[in-house]
Amino acid sequence: MLKVRVSYRNVNPVTMLKNILTPALSKLVETDMHEQSKEIIISFSEKLSYEQYASIHRFLILLAKQVNGRIFDKGCLLGYLKDGTPAYIVTNWNEWSRFLHEEKLKAAQGEYVHAYANGELLDSGILLEYELSAEGETFAVRSCTLLTSDGEQTIYGDALLLEAEQRF
Repeated sequence: MLKVRVSYRNVNPVTMLKNILTPALSKLVETDMHEQSKEIIISFSEKLSYEQYASIHRFLILLAKQVNGRIFDKGCLLGYLKDGTPAYIVTNWNEWSRFLHEEKLKAAQGEYVHAYANGELLDSGILLEYELSAEGETFAVRSCTLLTSDGEQTIYGDALLLEAEQRF
């Protein structure tokens, strides 16, 4: 199990937890209150999907904000950045997330993909190239060029989702 400590001051975090801990999230995390040390221990599996870790990440950020607390996540090593820097559930999360997405897109080049915006399928084809948001910004695919049955098509958007189709 991975563990995160969230410290808090002079608030009762029980109400805050009830307000932000959704049923789906309750299935992913365990919470343990330590009133003496004014800490909440959040535990979760080390074998979750990226989307599940992203949900836990958002939950931890919101929880710390709600209780005016600090997050200690050194017990939640998820991986490493390209330069070998450790990445945790909060510390270096954005850089790690971007690294994973970039590598996934590199692997998808030359593959058949579906391009979505806001859940709507825009087009499908072989991924030729793509443009990402700038470093330091929230990761997003801003455009992609696909080779479709109608030729090359470039699609633009604020946050395109590219999903590779598993073709065998």
